[in-house]
Amino acid sequence: MDVVKRRLDPRSYVKLVGSVEGCCVAPLAALWTSPPASVVRWDLAANAYPAPSGRKGPVVFAGSFNPPHHGHMEIIRYLSKAFSEVHIVIGMNPNKIYPVSPETRKQIIEQALPFIGAGNAKVWVWGDVIFKLAQHVGASALYRGIRSWEEDGKAERYLEAKLRTCAKQSRFKTFAGL
Repeated sequence: MDVVKRRLDPRSYVKLVGSVEGCCVAPLAALWTSPPASVVRWDLAANAYPAPSGRKGPVVFAGSFNPPHHGHMEIIRYLSKAFSEVHIVIGMNPNKIYPVSPETRKQIIEQALPFIGAGNAKVWVWGDVIFKLAQHVGASALYRGIRSWEEDGKAERYLEAKLRTCAKQSRFKTFAGL
């Protein structure tokens, strides 16, 4: 899409993206009713996420972290065991007002990292599209947390459909069950 974006004027590009979303992404997301196969589920018996297998390259964990809480820390702990680098990305939506500033959220997370054994994690405040940072750090996957499939499932299906439709390669994972 970046090649197309460079060749079209901004107005034509926005129209094209809107058309792709309207005819491909949105209908697919609306028909998709099951959770993605790649959901990492909380193990009630162990009171933790399942033990990760193998250490892989860098990974991105994105969210608003407003405010950071124990659920976020459990996901970061899991990822830090499963991957060589964890890039925690505090996304900023300019259309939202947050009670806790992004820099304060970053400081809270950074102060918690040593206590959860996540020395291989770095926190970013990011105002652009998350996948650009993921490309910059060479991430092998993007993780996000959701409250529940019933509450956040429609938005997750839409995002996964969009990633599968628009991206050459994408590994998108979701955490559920906190």
